[in-house]
Amino acid sequence: MSGTVRSMAARLAERRRSAFVGRDRESAVFRAALRQERGAPSTLFVHGMGGIGKSTLVRRFADEAEAAGRTVVLVDGRYIDPSPDGFRTQTKEAFDDDHAVLLIDAFEHCQGLEHWLRDHFLPTLPERTVIVLAGRCPPSRDWTTDVAWTGSLAVMSLEPLDEQAALDLLSRRGADDSTSREILAFTGGHPLALSLAGVLAAAGPPGRTPWTPGPDVLTALLNHLVGDLPSDRHRLALETAAHNYTTTEDLLGAVVGRQHAAALFAWLRDLPFAEPGRNGLTVHELVSEVLDRDLRWRDPQGYEQMHNAGVRHLIDRARNADPHNVLSATRALCHLKWHGPAKRYFPTTRQDGDVYESPLQPEDHAFVVQHLEEAESPAEARVARHWLTHRPADFWIYRSTHDDAPVGFLLWLRLTDAGQHATADPVTAACWKWSERSGPVAHGQQIMILRFAVSRGPSGRARSMNGSVPGADLAMQQRVIRSWLREQAVACSFVATADARVWTPLMRMDGHLPFAEVTLPPGRPFTLYGHDWRRQGLDVWLQQALALHEADPAGTATAVNSSSLDRDAFDQAVREALRHLHDPIALSASPLLQLCGAPDAAGADRIEALRQMLTSAVAEMLDEPRHARQHRSLAVTYLEQPRTQEAAAHRLGLPLGTYRRHLARGVQRLSDHLWQRQQLRS
Repeated sequence: MSGTVRSMAARLAERRRSAFVGRDRESAVFRAALRQERGAPSTLFVHGMGGIGKSTLVRRFADEAEAAGRTVVLVDGRYIDPSPDGFRTQTKEAFDDDHAVLLIDAFEHCQGLEHWLRDHFLPTLPERTVIVLAGRCPPSRDWTTDVAWTGSLAVMSLEPLDEQAALDLLSRRGADDSTSREILAFTGGHPLALSLAGVLAAAGPPGRTPWTPGPDVLTALLNHLVGDLPSDRHRLALETAAHNYTTTEDLLGAVVGRQHAAALFAWLRDLPFAEPGRNGLTVHELVSEVLDRDLRWRDPQGYEQMHNAGVRHLIDRARNADPHNVLSATRALCHLKWHGPAKRYFPTTRQDGDVYESPLQPEDHAFVVQHLEEAESPAEARVARHWLTHRPADFWIYRSTHDDAPVGFLLWLRLTDAGQHATADPVTAACWKWSERSGPVAHGQQIMILRFAVSRGPSGRARSMNGSVPGADLAMQQRVIRSWLREQAVACSFVATADARVWTPLMRMDGHLPFAEVTLPPGRPFTLYGHDWRRQGLDVWLQQALALHEADPAGTATAVNSSSLDRDAFDQAVREALRHLHDPIALSASPLLQLCGAPDAAGADRIEALRQMLTSAVAEMLDEPRHARQHRSLAVTYLEQPRTQEAAAHRLGLPLGTYRRHLARGVQRLSDHLWQRQQLRS
């Protein structure tokens, strides 16, 4: 058997050698490194745009290293755990051989590890090791200017193939001379586009009319490729692979049918833009984007059916994954959210590695308190001290892979006692009160509260998670989603945030609706969002959270509609709606939408009706001269939109404290008026 394997490997290597063209400069540098010539670098950093041929070059380097008798350790950055420990696990073979060649492809997916690799990992490798890093992004400037690396590092930017190499590649793909010239004229020597065009040209009937280049070369090529697929089932298999983060035979079977999965998966593996990896098969990002967009435009119903079938499979995988695979399973689900209305919250699911998660350590306490005080207020920092004392295991720290320093933290509370911490943290008390609307939390059950999520912004200043989704924020979201998927005996879950405008749309999509507001002076008000898992189970929730289309806001709000709101919750809903009066996205989550429009009215119509209802109610206060100051405070604050309360007070000619009293009384009178009107209607 071993002889057969070696023979197949040799045959594959020979095919790659015969298909390889160009890249003479890069190959010469690598061979010099292999031979350890005087002045040759030990580390090569190859970078270039997607589809430019980085992976092909890395495989070429691997074949040459094996032919030279070197031990080859090939790592794909898309499929490693982007943390120091995960990287060490994948590359441990490189420490066992003094003549190893370590090749790291798709390095852009773990680019955050760059500083750690340079300063801590690479210097520990045996002296004769040759290292190749290949990714889209060039190395950081502080690496290329580091005197210690002078002479040891070669940075090479891959460019499109020159004319002769491009024509040679097309000839090897079977394209004739006249077609090759036409292809070269509009591909610009881009290797992936050349390969696809060559396959299409060779597969077409003799004498067919050449296609005309459009503004998007890859789109034109893929449209031809999709049209030439062997069957509709092959088309669906390719579209499934393009839609998902990675594709396994099991996932493919869930979409196309178990009986066809093995043959179609084998076919996918042979495509020039499909790459196998540790967690499955990945379609090149440029190709997958165009394929996915084409199907969504051409067959919306089929697109949704394919998406939903994949969702069901990946939900089951994430819920049942062992601890070593749960992170990759969660990433796969988060990637599907990228296709739906939550896309803006998940733009970087393929780019990990700048931070990693770890449990809280005693030396992290000062970091938590200091950064929460900076991001929010001293009052919130005092609450954090309480939880650091009583629930330290509920904190998660996010560390930079550059130097292991903390860059963010998450407090994900799990509580079983309603009264133990209520006085120390009013948010806890409010969450317990809401959870008991449906009855007491049963013995053995718990509630979960995302109490704090703080990370350093681009400027280095601490701020609460704000939707920009750098590495720490994305890792925090994945932690919360994993808990929602896998925690047992949870009655309710909650999220507390001072940035309601940013997070309300995502919370609505995730089935968590606003129900209260809590302020610890002098800090900002925290909006609380809740989901009762006793009323809506995990399966139904997941289908909603991963849907391609946002649910109608009115329908989403039915879980906490106006008829079920008590007076405190109604007042909170009025305050929240006033604050978001000019923000239709945030306003679309208001439970007050149930008061507006016919039951079958469109969501946009109800949002506009709610805005008009609030504006008219403010105007009606003009009829009460005794409350003119309250009306004016309301009108200036919510209709004229000054930037700050200080600016509103200045505009009204009032001291800040007096203005705030008038505003609070005005909001309460407005809420009284709306409540009474609703009671009369019902």
